[in-house]
Amino acid sequence: MGIAMPLAEDFLASLTCPHPKVIFDRLRKGPTHKGMVAWKWRSEVSPADLYCYLGARFGRPNGPQNFLRNDSSDNLIHWEWVLDHPSGIIHIQGMNFRTELWVSSGLNVSDADAAREKKQAKRAIITDRRYYTMRNTISYSDH
Repeated sequence: MGIAMPLAEDFLASLTCPHPKVIFDRLRKGPTHKGMVAWKWRSEVSPADLYCYLGARFGRPNGPQNFLRNDSSDNLIHWEWVLDHPSGIIHIQGMNFRTELWVSSGLNVSDADAAREKKQAKRAIITDRRYYTMRNTISYSDH
């Protein structure tokens, strides 16, 4: 990884969510970056809060792991979003005992930036209540 540069203050705001077809096309082409760095979140942001925030902001999880999972609690990865940033890609995976963020090396994230982003993410989730309003996707039918 190159020299770690400070992340922009609008890092979270600049994330976008590509369509799953775009993600699978990338996987077929192979990696375009030179590696990824893992951030492990255990208690910084609750998985439920993060799931609600990401779901309200970006829609349904779009990562490849969502297409490999079972509809049960017997999964190592329960949900995954893949988010684009102008400088790289982030995979956010909700696992049994932690949340992992896989950050592409193009972002050159320092440990200090990783700690700051955890705090920014927690603050964004806690203060922006509109992300807690999620659409009810259960459909009922008269059978």
